[in-house]
Amino acid sequence: MAVAVLTHHQTAGLYGTLGTLLAVLAERSGTTGQRVARIAAAGACGTVSMLAGPATGGSGIGPLLVVIAFAVGSAVLSSLNPLLSFAGMQLLVQMSIAGGLPQRAPAPVVVAWYLGGIGWVILGVLAEGAVQRTGRLYRATLAGIAGDLARQVAAGQPADYPLEARLAELHATVTAAVGLTATRRRELADVRTRTDEVAGLLPWLAAAAGLPEAARERPAERLRRLADDIAGGQRRVAPPASFAALASGGAGLADRVVAAIDAIGTAGGDAAWSRRDWLSGLVSGGYLRARLMSYLARLVPCLAVAEVVRQLLPLPRGYWIGLTVALTLKPDFQSVMARTLQRAGGTVVGAVGAGLVLLSHSVVVNLVVMGVLAAPIPWAVRRNYAYFTVLITPIVLIILGFLGPVGPAGIADRIAQTLLGCTIVICFGWLTWRGTWLPPSRAQLGAVLDDLADYLAGPPGCAQSRYALARSVGELRAVAGHGALEPRPVRERRERWAPVVDDIAGVVTAGDAALVANDKAGLRAAADRLADTARTLRYGQASTGAGQADSGDEPPELAAAVTRLRRKVAEAW
Repeated sequence: MAVAVLTHHQTAGLYGTLGTLLAVLAERSGTTGQRVARIAAAGACGTVSMLAGPATGGSGIGPLLVVIAFAVGSAVLSSLNPLLSFAGMQLLVQMSIAGGLPQRAPAPVVVAWYLGGIGWVILGVLAEGAVQRTGRLYRATLAGIAGDLARQVAAGQPADYPLEARLAELHATVTAAVGLTATRRRELADVRTRTDEVAGLLPWLAAAAGLPEAARERPAERLRRLADDIAGGQRRVAPPASFAALASGGAGLADRVVAAIDAIGTAGGDAAWSRRDWLSGLVSGGYLRARLMSYLARLVPCLAVAEVVRQLLPLPRGYWIGLTVALTLKPDFQSVMARTLQRAGGTVVGAVGAGLVLLSHSVVVNLVVMGVLAAPIPWAVRRNYAYFTVLITPIVLIILGFLGPVGPAGIADRIAQTLLGCTIVICFGWLTWRGTWLPPSRAQLGAVLDDLADYLAGPPGCAQSRYALARSVGELRAVAGHGALEPRPVRERRERWAPVVDDIAGVVTAGDAALVANDKAGLRAAADRLADTARTLRYGQASTGAGQADSGDEPPELAAAVTRLRRKVAEAW
């Protein structure tokens, strides 16, 4: 912005500053390549919106159709992959800004400044990556997970859900990562293979957690050694006695667990990078999920209503309404209420503060305040959305002030339009939707039970089925959870589902013990009962058959865990 002021290009410089701001918010964390890819995707979507966004600034059916088209594109991008989620939001944010702000400079000049601001941030990310060597982040993350597993085994605790979720997230992230060189692609494929191998250890580590304290120390020590080897990228040597030989020879549980840990990373040859695996990881089945349709069915009406309100009401800066909708409406229900209220409160506080700063009419003061307010944004954006809004609102208002005086009327307009946009989100994107008030759908719960049945009936230690189960349980936790700002009836309905999530973890723990014991008949019987419950849920019957006795083939612990889960599902409905 200072360069724009010195060169008398305030209009184009405004877009350059906005480009810099979005790039800073997009990069967050990850490897250098991942951060640059996220910034580049957001910048590309922002450029498209700047070029096509002015078509939303008029009146009539034309601008409304353009807004709907942008909403559809944003929803699809947001559902494909987390890497594209921020880019999808930028389609809507820059669309609103481009449609509301007058472009007093030629489009090529505006785009050049916008991309220049983004490029300035990318240079900083590349410099930071060269110093910090973020390319080792994936190995460090996997090594940290292995170290945490060692601590849990030493303490006699099976792997908890957060650790399993971290493994599943790491697998998805590494699969979607792009290696620019052959060496980097081989390294990514190797990390992915090691992640799968660590995930395959989970049943054995759950069994090891039940050993006496003295016997647990050997597996824990091997896990700590594994974490050091992964962090250092060292090729491990296969142990003299293979895991298969120990298993067939009737060795003790501690010996088999140690052999399984020692076998990780000993496979010969380099892991191969697969373009097909990369494409499947990038999409990750996202847009095929019903979640996309739910988000799309809420986003389109909210933006359509915001556009109609903008056209009908004599608002001097009506684009702020659509901007508020784009920033607050999220695919998951429970964050919408809290995020919307935080946006409203943060905007009021931040706008009042900006008004006090703009009274100075000093370019130097405004630039200094922008820098001071921008410094804590990396902390605020992870801490609380209200804190972030308090900081970002005056920054945006100060940037807009370089085009002309904002004044008390302009600040009041921003507050009123933000509150109007928040009202639209709550009414059309939260209050009127079934998923806001009711527990998980029968189809979603049935899908979780199917994933649980597939894990029990599948190959022992199958990483892919474990990842699928971790993802589905994570989505169920999100739906069954609640926000502190949600109404009490909503919180009470969601709290009924917390025991169901806990009992799913109990079935996994009991199933791991049966997997280690190689009780295939018992696992199949338990999987059949869970699959039967899933089918019953999908057909919408009132009872899930929770009282049905097991077949007698299941181990007592697994049979009791499955029966308890079925009963809790029936009680929750």
